[in-house]
Amino acid sequence: MLEGNLKLIVDKYGNDDRKLVLISEYKDSINRYTFSVIEIQDAPLDIATEIFTRINTSGKSLSVFEIMCAKTYDENREFDLYEKRKKQLDKWEGVNYNTVSH
Repeated sequence: MLEGNLKLIVDKYGNDDRKLVLISEYKDSINRYTFSVIEIQDAPLDIATEIFTRINTSGKSLSVFEIMCAKTYDENREFDLYEKRKKQLDKWEGVNYNTVSH
């Protein structure tokens, strides 16, 4: 169940009835959504990625780049290929060299 502190929302977005109604509708939509859950304990990242790839049949297909990002992610070394690629694309934006796909 998605719960939140209404005071934090009002502090951030003000007491705008329209925004509060939208936030409430979003919360209700998320609470009504049925999520599939598979709990895996102590599985290496490559096994978890393989499981996700196999069961993700009705969702968005993962690109080769997304799978590569998941398989190379290393929290201990603070390595996140997706973030590194994003920084690279930001640098290339000013020189019109951002046409190289993932």
